[in-house]
Amino acid sequence: MKRFTLIELLVVVAIIGILASMLLPSLSRAREKTKQAACVSNLKQLGITIFNFTSDEKDTLPGGLWWGQEPRYATWSGTFGTYLAPYAGYPEATNTSVSFTLLECPSFTAAKDGGAVMNTKTFQAHGTNSAGQRYFGYPPFSGQDPKAPMPMTAVEEPSDENAACEVDEIILGGSNPWNDRICETPRHGFRSGGAMRTRLFFDGHALIKNTNPQN
Repeated sequence: MKRFTLIELLVVVAIIGILASMLLPSLSRAREKTKQAACVSNLKQLGITIFNFTSDEKDTLPGGLWWGQEPRYATWSGTFGTYLAPYAGYPEATNTSVSFTLLECPSFTAAKDGGAVMNTKTFQAHGTNSAGQRYFGYPPFSGQDPKAPMPMTAVEEPSDENAACEVDEIILGGSNPWNDRICETPRHGFRSGGAMRTRLFFDGHALIKNTNPQN
């Protein structure tokens, strides 16, 4: 029986190493594509729950909502889950904070301050009209009265306006009012000089979009 020489074994090991180095980037990209698909799917489900809510509430959008949205909810939280939890198969809101995974992205790595994803501002309730008024309204804060949410029919360009958009250090610039409870970088990286962010539009479609205005 012929035995392999040491050189032959080293050649085989080297070939396996080369093949592995060629395959690993492809596997990594495939894993990220899977995460991106899950993130988009979550937002599409969020869009469905918004439509179902507005159908039951005489066209009124959920709210008031805080601008920064965390993937958790309670009666006091001012997040999507506060109003939409039953439409997504979650329990109704109580005084106890509960995870709302539709606002969790599988590509999340860490908050700037190291906080858990549940306590991190992962999305913005982004929609505003041409006068800068928030479609989702807002809760009372800093002595200001709350602002009621608008009807869905008040949205000016449903297919072009974000209902929700991922947030990170880049979108907020050098400072923010959220105590660093945001992601360190865009979860889906950069392309052509712009950050890639998952967005939900008011007509219900969702995608990962380059924020560079030229793309």
